[in-house]
Amino acid sequence: MTQKLIAKKIQKATQGFTLIELLVVVSIIAILAVVSLSLFGNAQKVARDGVRRAEINAIAKSFESSRDIPNATYQYNTTYYNNDFGNSNPADPLGTRNYCIGINTTDTTPPAPPAAWTSGCPAAPFNNAFSDTWTMAAGTRSWTACASLEATTTPFCIKSIIR
Repeated sequence: MTQKLIAKKIQKATQGFTLIELLVVVSIIAILAVVSLSLFGNAQKVARDGVRRAEINAIAKSFESSRDIPNATYQYNTTYYNNDFGNSNPADPLGTRNYCIGINTTDTTPPAPPAAWTSGCPAAPFNNAFSDTWTMAAGTRSWTACASLEATTTPFCIKSIIR
């Protein structure tokens, strides 16, 4: 009799998990996967926005290096670009958005930041996409450099120092 009980216990122990137990485990794993993927996706957006902010800061410093203080103008051209950036072209991490520059040639009030955009550049005065061949218009008296961010609808902008 004891041998039969031992055989039944061994047989019962080797049957495995029930269907309900497996469904509960799969459900928990699925919930954890969804939560972790959504958090990871947002972290990537924030990281790309950090790159955009850093590059707009670098562009702004490059523009300021071209400032002609006695004439209160900016003379930015490809020479300044090559000196400041060399072979590293500041560009959107995804390549889907431009860094847009607004210029003012009439007074020292920098253009107001535009509304958010997702591709290209918004309308004038922000229709200048920054690139290695872009040159500031002669007599530029002020500027605003902007990047459209992913994690927020407000663009990140830096304005010229001369005011």
